[in-house]
Amino acid sequence: MPESTTKEIQSLYLERISTHLLAMRNVKPLLESSSDSVKREAFDSVHRIAHSLKSYCRVYGFPHIAKIAQQVELANRGDMEKQLNTLLGELEQIVVSPANHNTLILIVEDDKDISQILKNLLSNPNREIIIAGNASTALKIISSRRISLVVLDLMLPDADGRNLLVTMRELPSAYKIPVLVLSGRTETNTKTECYALGATAYFEKPFNADTLAAVVSNTLQFRADQAFQDVKQPLEEIRDTRREPDSWADRLKKKLSIGIIKIDYFKSMQDNYGEELTNRILKRVYNIIRKSFRKTDHLDQSVDAEFIAVFTDTAVEDAVIALNKALENVRAELFQTVEGEIFQVTFSAGVAELKKGMTIKNAAAEANTYLQYVISSGGNRILCSKIMTEKSRGRIIIAEDDDLIASVVKHRLEQDGFDVLHFRDGESAFSAAKDGSISLFIMDTRLPIMDGFELLKNIRSIKNFARVPIVLLGASGKEEDVVRGFKLGADDFIQKPFSPGELKARINRLLMKSK
Repeated sequence: MPESTTKEIQSLYLERISTHLLAMRNVKPLLESSSDSVKREAFDSVHRIAHSLKSYCRVYGFPHIAKIAQQVELANRGDMEKQLNTLLGELEQIVVSPANHNTLILIVEDDKDISQILKNLLSNPNREIIIAGNASTALKIISSRRISLVVLDLMLPDADGRNLLVTMRELPSAYKIPVLVLSGRTETNTKTECYALGATAYFEKPFNADTLAAVVSNTLQFRADQAFQDVKQPLEEIRDTRREPDSWADRLKKKLSIGIIKIDYFKSMQDNYGEELTNRILKRVYNIIRKSFRKTDHLDQSVDAEFIAVFTDTAVEDAVIALNKALENVRAELFQTVEGEIFQVTFSAGVAELKKGMTIKNAAAEANTYLQYVISSGGNRILCSKIMTEKSRGRIIIAEDDDLIASVVKHRLEQDGFDVLHFRDGESAFSAAKDGSISLFIMDTRLPIMDGFELLKNIRSIKNFARVPIVLLGASGKEEDVVRGFKLGADDFIQKPFSPGELKARINRLLMKSK
């Protein structure tokens, strides 16, 4: 192994030593507690920390620390304090040593106050903290320095932070750098997109300082583990990320599935059991689901009792299996009220796969569609396109930028057993249609990006959609629009405003005719 690589791995591993040092400092005073149970728990804690430290030091080139840690692990209660003091002294000497520290953290934040807070929070003798106030400066630093971790604000003066993240993932020298995103944005789509683009974690502002510091430390530790493995990988096996992809799915290079999860009847639990208990339920369910997943999968709380799951390198069928396993584990957990009532908790989830030509927003919207269907039918199960198709009358795509009209039509059709996907622009609808089995299209003539006439023409150009019924919606009802629509292949034209009942009757007629 090259000497420079060995030093980098050891430098990254100092993060783990710092974490062990902090943990032992915190537990040491408890060894002198007057409570026997507290002393016993502290004694066991020191043993566990020492065992962990010993194992990693042997791997990453700190044999003398491993030897002292082993002595602490084997010490009895009488010798524990002496052995622990020796270990703490050695760890403190290593942590403050200035030699060969290669852990570089880049903070990309234009707010000087926040960047200074972050610098103070994340600084220690083993790290060099660099601050960039904009995306262009950050990119220059990333291209010229061996950055260990990036803390990235999404709102930058010269760019959206997500675009910088995309650029990083296209650079062979930077696509593995961990990125922790900071943002005041709380939307599900924003979080899901950041995870899909390669973010390691997402923190909403204002963030919890202790949690952020712990995640930084753990992420750098994991990077040390990865660096040790990566030196064994031939350079030619590293993927080529320079090609300009056609979609977000192409950028990811691997399959990715998105799940939207919601705890069943959570509002009723809040009303009946109170906020304190339901908050404990929320945290417990989150931890159960998180432990059911792989380390490469992400789980993030969105709003209320809703979570976002991002499954990396995973087809939708496998994501459903993972969520069903998590659901079984949640069902197995028993909760108890103050009055002693025992009850179970379940959740519902919708899952969609990010396919070629789709955007993150579309995939999340599709997953949410399946979630809402599950909730409306009683909850306590997982649903994806394959399962939905098996049980529905068919799938309908609505391309309509008026959310009110779309929601009314969508609701009526779903009540009749249809699987309905709504898109606000023609391009998104066309991208989603190319990878699905569609029974009918409803599209407005006036749509952003790709209007309804162009969408109609493009759909009819696909062989599989040559006979699929298409209904055009138009605000004007002008003769030239109607004629143009029928010439391009529309089966019906309905002028706005229209009766949902009329639309439903026309759809049923077209579907019967197509059969």
